[in-house]
Amino acid sequence: MKISNLLSAFILTFVSFSSFSQLQVRNDEFIQIGYDDYRTLTFGIESNVPNNGRYALEHWNNGLNFWKPWPTSNTANFILFLRDDNHIGMGTQGSSSYRLDIAGSARSWGWYTTSDERLKEKVAPIKNSLALIQKLNGVSYYYRATQDKYAGVNKNDISEIKAKTIAADKDGVEVGEAHIGFLAQEVQEVIPSAVKKQEDGLLSINYNELIPILVEAIKEQQQEIEELKKQIKGK
Repeated sequence: MKISNLLSAFILTFVSFSSFSQLQVRNDEFIQIGYDDYRTLTFGIESNVPNNGRYALEHWNNGLNFWKPWPTSNTANFILFLRDDNHIGMGTQGSSSYRLDIAGSARSWGWYTTSDERLKEKVAPIKNSLALIQKLNGVSYYYRATQDKYAGVNKNDISEIKAKTIAADKDGVEVGEAHIGFLAQEVQEVIPSAVKKQEDGLLSINYNELIPILVEAIKEQQQEIEELKKQIKGK
């Protein structure tokens, strides 16, 4: 056997079976970083000092966290976070209420909701849709500063780099931008099926569920207009 092969075998054996190694090449085809202790895998070269890498991957808070460690430019935690319940967060730890939770705006060329008739039962027409719409109040508003997404993190149990990364992490919600919509509490009283309560108690609105009600309300209103036309014409 060549010396290079012997050296490689020795390194592989040391890495695989040392209980203190940070990198373990196991005999079941898994390559493992860390085991009982916390470990971080970094990628890329960062010009800032110290060089902690441009990106990092870690097992953190029972999930897989992809982040940019301090002092990298645009330092951020939870760039992509795969939770232990297989839910995903982007810019946030994610939520048990949603398979995908994004702290910020998202863009797409198209977004389709599964709505095939063959997947539905107990289908019924929407009644009194115009009356429902009249109970809703459209408002303009600004978001307040969002809740601390690290509220559940014990700052004493994290490294100095992680603490500095969290301190420099920017929020994904633009507080200074104006928005138009509804207040979830008001919608919940009128159309409860369009509102969902998250595990933190905050309410979210599924605006797609309001579209059929708006369509039926327009049809109701148009029917009233047609009846009024007939009455005026009959005079």
